[in-house]
Amino acid sequence: MIVVQKHTQKAFLLVDRSLLRNLPRAGFAYDHGEIKKLEMTVKRKMQVLRMFSDLKDFDYEAPTMSYDKKTGEIKVEKGKGENPATKGVKKRVIGSMDDLERERKALFAEMGLDDEGKSKNPNEAVDKVADKIKKVQDKMMTEFDMDPTAFHVFSRDFMRVDVGLLIQRPPIFLKMAERDISFLKYKNDIMNEYYCNAKQFSAEFEEVSKLNEDILGDNPYNSKMNLDNYPTHKVPGSNPPVEYAAASKYFANVDPAIEDRRTIHYAGEDRTYMIVRNRYTQEWEFPTAKMNFGQTFMRAKQNLFNILAHDPSPQGSGTSWKVKYFGNSPIAATLREFSQAEKQDIMNKNLKGVRTYFF
Repeated sequence: MIVVQKHTQKAFLLVDRSLLRNLPRAGFAYDHGEIKKLEMTVKRKMQVLRMFSDLKDFDYEAPTMSYDKKTGEIKVEKGKGENPATKGVKKRVIGSMDDLERERKALFAEMGLDDEGKSKNPNEAVDKVADKIKKVQDKMMTEFDMDPTAFHVFSRDFMRVDVGLLIQRPPIFLKMAERDISFLKYKNDIMNEYYCNAKQFSAEFEEVSKLNEDILGDNPYNSKMNLDNYPTHKVPGSNPPVEYAAASKYFANVDPAIEDRRTIHYAGEDRTYMIVRNRYTQEWEFPTAKMNFGQTFMRAKQNLFNILAHDPSPQGSGTSWKVKYFGNSPIAATLREFSQAEKQDIMNKNLKGVRTYFF
């Protein structure tokens, strides 16, 4: 406890000795390393404040280079702030590949070139054609501003980048052979006969199991109030009747002999994966989706799963599934060529194929 006492215009600090012994810095001694660490922390915070104040306007412009064919001189101009040639000029935004192709063809026609950027006059000099293409590129950079989110992501080798999901369901039941089951029964009989017969404690086991009823009651998958546990079919000829729920997430309500491959209970003894049919190639494959510039892998795979799990019915509440991602890195990558339908898509122009990263 610290007490301040005023006496004859002087202040005396009466500090409890136990407090001084407990404080790690009661001796007020700091080494050089701790002071340096504190200084670096302050510098980082000041740099963050500077980024949000002095450097909030990002006006960087890349250096430009020009080549004079007559003199052979190369001029490099460092970009500083806004380009005077484009200052005050409002650029037109290109929001799709169709807009890009239309504006590029218009500039080619203005320069006397065809739609592919080749000269209409086969006898025209190559230097003049190169100058025309250079002017088209300069106009595209100075007069237009492209929206990157409207274009597909592609790699350095001009492969379109897609994202895929390997949606798996782990085994529901423990798969055991008849030989293993017989061995466990035989082992249990030996234990009961020669070591300890657990049947004599069955009454106590029942009392102990009741201690967890409150915990089991909080499990939404086990609750009878959960509509997923509503019985949908019975086993014919069973006495007492055995009922199963087709949408249940609780193993006791799962039918082990179900044959519908579209249900989540199919092949309950094995690990299963979700596959979809490609509408163009009619082949079964893992679900995939395209990526646009500015989109991360995390956002792309979440959007893909939301599309797969969305309930389109009027009573649907959006996403009806829950998923857990195993890590942030892809576990596999594949390469493939474009299908016939993808080759006709203008968004895939000048691209060679598809590289898919699966999560």
